[in-house]
Amino acid sequence: MIPTEIPLREVRVRTVRPDEEPRWNDLMRQHHYLGFRNFCGKRLRQVAVLGDQWLALIGWHAAALHCAARDRWIGWTSLQRRQRLFLVANQSRFLLLCEAGSCPHLASRVLGLSLRQLPREWLRLHAAPVLLAETFVDPSFFSGTCYRAANWIEVGNTQGFGRVRGGAIGYHSHGVAKRVFVYPLRRDARQQLAATQPDPHWQPHRPCIMLQLSQWRSLFAYLDQIPETRGRRGLRYPLRTVLTILIAARLAGQQNLTELCDFGRALSQATLAAIGSRLRPQTGRYEAPGISSWHYILKRIDAAEAERLLAAWTAEQVFDEEEDCAEDETADSGGSEAPLQVIAIDGKVLRGSYDRDLDADGQPRDKAPQQQLSALEIHSGTVVGQLGFTGQKDDAEGAALRQLVEQFAGTGICMTADALHTQRPTVEKLLALQLDFVLTVKDLC
Repeated sequence: MIPTEIPLREVRVRTVRPDEEPRWNDLMRQHHYLGFRNFCGKRLRQVAVLGDQWLALIGWHAAALHCAARDRWIGWTSLQRRQRLFLVANQSRFLLLCEAGSCPHLASRVLGLSLRQLPREWLRLHAAPVLLAETFVDPSFFSGTCYRAANWIEVGNTQGFGRVRGGAIGYHSHGVAKRVFVYPLRRDARQQLAATQPDPHWQPHRPCIMLQLSQWRSLFAYLDQIPETRGRRGLRYPLRTVLTILIAARLAGQQNLTELCDFGRALSQATLAAIGSRLRPQTGRYEAPGISSWHYILKRIDAAEAERLLAAWTAEQVFDEEEDCAEDETADSGGSEAPLQVIAIDGKVLRGSYDRDLDADGQPRDKAPQQQLSALEIHSGTVVGQLGFTGQKDDAEGAALRQLVEQFAGTGICMTADALHTQRPTVEKLLALQLDFVLTVKDLC
């Protein structure tokens, strides 16, 4: 039994041990008004205790991908948000257990203790810092008094949308705008999150790759093989020019049209000239496509052909760099043999690719998910080829591998794959392409 009057100074908050997680999950599922399934991404379960008695449960996980009120308060750009979102933790569950709920000031006391533990435990569990805590309060159930008492800052309301469970990633309007509270875990957390230059100790969630001028020229030359499908009338930008900008922007971390357009406009005149961009006669300056041009161009790109050429260009960049390193190592070691180039191939189902609809009885029906077969160069960790496919895993993935390896014909590269690809057609294809290979064979006994 929980005592009627709880000595707040004796309350402690700690991380839940692995053997206690089932109990934590069951209590949260039974007593929290939202129920409980699981956390997304990084997670941390905490419990407030008085001796051996559990008083409250707290659950943290990865921050919300979109939250306009939070983003306005921080003042970061959309690119900064994607690169630094891992520095924010979301408190999605907070539950006072039964009798403990009537104890004055217990909620704010537990929140304060939880926040003190959060940076250290998050770093221990996930090897990542955390600068800001966030949470959403449903005003139809709560007013957020305990958060205000614990010095959280109310920054606005959500727009009343929630994630669609199952299927492709999407959102639906549930009509309930929740209050958004944030808590800086450092005095300068807001400034750091919106700073122009990131802290060198941070580990960005998505590394950005910036091309050198020689790589711009090389990629531009490679993309000359893609056919032009647009009419000649009114054509301002060559297709390989816009594809070069598009690929370089994606490598640099740009994701939407606005960022893509801004990336092109920020390119130097030397870079735009090297990739054959349009020279405006009135100003004598090279220009990148505007957002209306991008809308028109992206509808007419042969994505499969562009992906094939990109994979071939990436492979060339990786293998040329490794050959240069191997030559240096060979010279230093007195002529010993260069290391073997190895590519590992594996297929995965893409997250959120299950296409769900309803059958004649109104029941959900799963269609074949989208799968991706990737070729990874193991020394550099670079994907040098990939191919999408659907269908039964054994047959479809085997056919996809036989198609994917054609780009490595005659290179002398060694391919590795799991037991699913230990098939006669695959082995015959690899031998015909003069490729070395290592395939897993499971014990048949």
